[in-house]
Amino acid sequence: IGGYNTQFIKKEEMPRIINDSKSKTVELFKKYKELTSKNKTELITFTFPIYPQLSNSENNDFHLEMKSNFSKFDLNFYNLQPCYEDEIKANHTKFQDYYWIIDGHHNAKGYEMMAKCLEEIVTPLIEKRLENQNTLVN
Repeated sequence: IGGYNTQFIKKEEMPRIINDSKSKTVELFKKYKELTSKNKTELITFTFPIYPQLSNSENNDFHLEMKSNFSKFDLNFYNLQPCYEDEIKANHTKFQDYYWIIDGHHNAKGYEMMAKCLEEIVTPLIEKRLENQNTLVN
């Protein structure tokens, strides 16, 4: 309406705003990584698709760009979209079954799927950390 999108931003301003946001995000996570490294803690980052992103490659494109940027300072960045797609296919369900119709956020079933996908990423990392701790103790 009147040249504005649903966030009341003019269409021609979006590329600048998006690029500025991406740059600030990378800088913020670089600082997080420095802080967690200083405190000998591992930082895990991930993306998950919101409902509208499931029908296109936006989330995957964003993931690839951020993963490339984050790898410059040794920060792992995981994309949950492939896991979501696998879960939905394996359960013979639809993307819509995991999101609220009103706002596109996860519903209970969606958060359960997210937890399962995160578990696949986090469990090997925890096991590796425990193994390393046991090696130091023995």
